[in-house]
Amino acid sequence: MNQGISVATGDFIGLINADDWLVPNAINTIVESIKKHKNIDIFHGNINSINNSSIKVVKPTENLKDFFWKGMSYMHPTFYVKKEIYKKLNYDENYKLLSDYKFTMECFQKGFTFYHIDETLVNYTLGGASSVFFKRIQEGHTIRLALGFPHNLVYLSTVLRISITIASKIKNSFKNS
Repeated sequence: MNQGISVATGDFIGLINADDWLVPNAINTIVESIKKHKNIDIFHGNINSINNSSIKVVKPTENLKDFFWKGMSYMHPTFYVKKEIYKKLNYDENYKLLSDYKFTMECFQKGFTFYHIDETLVNYTLGGASSVFFKRIQEGHTIRLALGFPHNLVYLSTVLRISITIASKIKNSFKNS
């Protein structure tokens, strides 16, 4: 991502992952939002999360507190970021699964402004490398510690995420039986 950003031109940069794709008219929607809201640093929207034959529209949480507790709910493939932000802040290549999570957390901490476009912009296919649950949990835990969040809250949030995921899997197993 950093290599692509370094050669990209224009005032805003959007990144899309290998198995994701834009919905029709997404670029027009983003451009119109950028024109209307000149002082925003990062535009983002909703995403279709696709798992086999089911599609779920995912919307972001509202603030850093929710983001901290609930995890990566700002959908990175929907981001359109001012080029000048990328000159100040890159993706940390030490994190193979969640460099986008760290980037987003740092943007919150630095006070960059986000604008949510309440429309679906991207289709996202579940099952990629970042779907590996325990690796994701470990990287997220390490990132929150590295960003200076209180240790006791980081450990509590990690336990909470593991518990919620296990409870959800149990609930789904009863639905399917």
